[in-house]
Amino acid sequence: MAAVRTRTLDFSIANGASLSQALRLNGLHVEAIVMPGTWTAAGLSFAASETEAGTYLPVVDALGVEMTLTVAASRRIAVPLGALRGHEWIKLQSGTNAAAVNQGGARTVTLLARDYE
Repeated sequence: MAAVRTRTLDFSIANGASLSQALRLNGLHVEAIVMPGTWTAAGLSFAASETEAGTYLPVVDALGVEMTLTVAASRRIAVPLGALRGHEWIKLQSGTNAAAVNQGGARTVTLLARDYE
């Protein structure tokens, strides 16, 4: 059996901003999120698009509820299996679409992912 290689995707949120740049998941399964030690208190949500330059919409579940994770500084958070499957390009949102929280400094949030098997 081949070893499963974990890949990292680093999302940057600028000082005074709540939304990261876009990164392509490229068919990867996101398993965990590593939060920086300097995270300004806020939950984490996601926006997705089919193309890098497309319109980014909030990621919601089948009931229309925005997908949010409870996060905190210096934490490693498990992501529910398949939660971001099917989304090609994503941005991370500090807070929610309706209640964004600007970060008090530049932040890097790392997603740990692997290929679907």
